[in-house]
Amino acid sequence: MDVVSATSGVFAVVSLAIQLAGTIDDVSRFLRNIRGAPAELASLCKALDQMRMTLDQAHCLLEQQFLVLRLPGSPESIAYALGNCKKGIKGLEDFLRDLKKSLDRRHRVSRVWASFRMVSKKEDIQHLQNQLRDATTNLQCAMISNSWQLQYPILFPVWDAVTADS
Repeated sequence: MDVVSATSGVFAVVSLAIQLAGTIDDVSRFLRNIRGAPAELASLCKALDQMRMTLDQAHCLLEQQFLVLRLPGSPESIAYALGNCKKGIKGLEDFLRDLKKSLDRRHRVSRVWASFRMVSKKEDIQHLQNQLRDATTNLQCAMISNSWQLQYPILFPVWDAVTADS
């Protein structure tokens, strides 16, 4: 892989991480503004916050590793993990689109009915929360497996010096 295509691949992955972080900010803002929301939505916000922090860390890792230090490697594992994050966020956006429709209804009877249906969707919320947590864990694992390269310039000269004396 040449330097140009490797760098453009890194930029695409960094761009996706930034885009997902922005989407999470929008979704979190909406969830936090729902008055009288069930506790499950608060838990969902916590899962989103964790994913958001992990996305920020992935962004920093990629910038440090590929753009600043120019270390070899591939962000493919992180790109795959970001794809899983994107799927989880997409599922949440679809769920929230339905929720917004229910909350936007003008009649009190409709809002009460929407509230009742919200209670029946607790399992859906739990499933979404699990998807977000799994995607976040997947991204964290990809970052760990990729971050060893940050130690490469430090460890290998030391290793070479130690083994040269043997």
